[in-house]
Amino acid sequence: MLINGINHEAILAARLLLATLFLICGWRKLRDFSGTVSQMVQLGVPTPASFDKWAIANTKRLVNAASLPSDVEIAAGWDACMTSIGRPAAQKKIKALFELGFHQPGDAENHLGSYLGRLGR
Repeated sequence: MLINGINHEAILAARLLLATLFLICGWRKLRDFSGTVSQMVQLGVPTPASFDKWAIANTKRLVNAASLPSDVEIAAGWDACMTSIGRPAAQKKIKALFELGFHQPGDAENHLGSYLGRLGR
């Protein structure tokens, strides 16, 4: 569907790709926050090192318990995402996005929103 020059499928594909990226990069950090803080300290990142590691880890544990979906819900969302990405229309647009330079250093990565908008036209 094309409304005001915006293809909603392209926007959905972009959001799904970003969600996948955040899930892949952030899942370990969410599940092992204490280890993440330790690694950041080893790398010399000052902010987490200036706080009590135990307090941060336990606060994160409480936040996770109150706000993170269950593993079953995350799995269902992941399955829905993969099903959507597997649709022929989405595959066609993803292929076109890679041909434009997505996931490589350069203009397509730096101006992803603009490139996604072009695919919708």
